[in-house]
Amino acid sequence: MLAELYVENFALIEALRIEFGPNLNIISGETGAGKSLLADALELLTGGRGERSSIRTGANRALVEAVFHGPFSVGILERLEDEGVEDGLLILSRELHASGKNICRLNRRQVPLSFLKEVANQLLLVHNQFAHFEFLREPYQLELVDRYGAGPIENAKIPVQAAYTAWIRAKEKWNELKRAAESREQEQDLLALQLRELTEANLRPGEKEELEAELMVLANGDAIYSALRDAFRVLYGAESGTGREMVYRAIELLDGVLAYDKRLRPLKERLDDIYYNLEDIAETLRGYSDGLEVDPRRLEEAGDRLAKIRALEKKYRKSGDHLFAYLEEVRGLAAKLDNMEELLREQEREKESSEAALRDRAAILTARRKKAAAALAEAIRRELLDLLLPDAKFLAQITPLPVGENGGDRLDFWSV
Repeated sequence: MLAELYVENFALIEALRIEFGPNLNIISGETGAGKSLLADALELLTGGRGERSSIRTGANRALVEAVFHGPFSVGILERLEDEGVEDGLLILSRELHASGKNICRLNRRQVPLSFLKEVANQLLLVHNQFAHFEFLREPYQLELVDRYGAGPIENAKIPVQAAYTAWIRAKEKWNELKRAAESREQEQDLLALQLRELTEANLRPGEKEELEAELMVLANGDAIYSALRDAFRVLYGAESGTGREMVYRAIELLDGVLAYDKRLRPLKERLDDIYYNLEDIAETLRGYSDGLEVDPRRLEEAGDRLAKIRALEKKYRKSGDHLFAYLEEVRGLAAKLDNMEELLREQEREKESSEAALRDRAAILTARRKKAAAALAEAIRRELLDLLLPDAKFLAQITPLPVGENGGDRLDFWSV
């Protein structure tokens, strides 16, 4: 209950304190006496716009303070639990300063304007001569019915909102696939060209490196063959003084004196190993040189093949095995586009399913709203009887709208 209102330096008011008694309090006076200023002052507490022009001329600040006596509703007590407010006294105040600063307090403790507004709107319900226009707004009428229906309607709204979100997501995904399907033909042509070109290239992992190594051998075959044959002759040739003959001569010399100095045996054994290794190396060199074939036709084939791979690398801006991996990527994209029609049909089924679920849940919300609207209309009719208007009629009519996040209902109040 509003117990006291104090206004200071607000508009034409220098200082005013009003104490209210229980039950009905009436403030009367001639036009221009300042009655509406009290309503304007209370509106400041409910979050109304505070302008510097509202400060009394010559003053630096304006103050509006209201004292409320309990008991208060459970909702207010829960909201104010952290503020240490007891069920007994509540003081709200708001100061407007000429500098533009706003100071809001709850029980002398400074709070944000949003918090003051939230609390004050649960304590005060301000009506003015134009308040009835709010009832003409269809969204406000629907909100009244929803508030009147309370828990059952709020519980029905939650699944509607969830179903609406699911439907929007399914529709967006369907639209995305539809756009992709529309441009699929052009994309498919490009992918088909890339797939054909890369497939016909018959690429293998590591092939480029193998070709580069082979070309190096083929391009320098004569030099390699000449070096191999010369190396063989040095190690194993018929002429005297070859590496093999010199090692063999050293072995013979050491073998002749081993009987005199046993410490020479390890050296002789190492020379034996060198001798047999030289024989093996010489035979390997001869076999490699005999099998070395410098085929000009193969040189041309390998060069053409390497040039083709390098051209593909330049075209697709990928190198080595990355080009081979890109082929697999193109295959996957082509397969996905081939399945686009099926994906689109599947997503369309999901879109229709989610839309049907939204309509079903919205229908439950509509049924509960109709029940609440009928109950509200009957309650208002009974109030009209108390006002000695027995023939007055009040209707709360619900008509369908496209289903959205708040259901698919339009509500209109009719009175005759």
